[in-house]
Amino acid sequence: MSWRCPECRSTALDVSVETWARLFQRCGDFETDFDDALDHSHEWDDDSPMKCRDCGHGALTEEFKVRESSAVCPNCHQPLPVEKFMRQDRE
Repeated sequence: MSWRCPECRSTALDVSVETWARLFQRCGDFETDFDDALDHSHEWDDDSPMKCRDCGHGALTEEFKVRESSAVCPNCHQPLPVEKFMRQDRE
C-alpha cells in the first residue's frame, strides 16, 4: 500500500494519528507528554485526515491511496502503482 497527493503527486505527506499520552495534573493545571506514555502505539485509517507537505492539499487518507498493480519493482520487489505500470507499458 502506498499514498500520494492526488493534486501534485508528492509523497511528502502528514497524517493525523490517534496516540496515547501521559496526563500530568498539578494544582488545577494539566499537560500531556507523549514520550512518557506507557503505550507508544499510534493508529490511523482511511478516515484519518492527511495533508500534502508540498502543495497543502488536505483530505481523508482514502483519497491519497494509490491503487497497486500486480507488477512489482525489479529492485525492491514492492508492488508498482497502477499509473507507473501503465506508463511503462506505453514507453
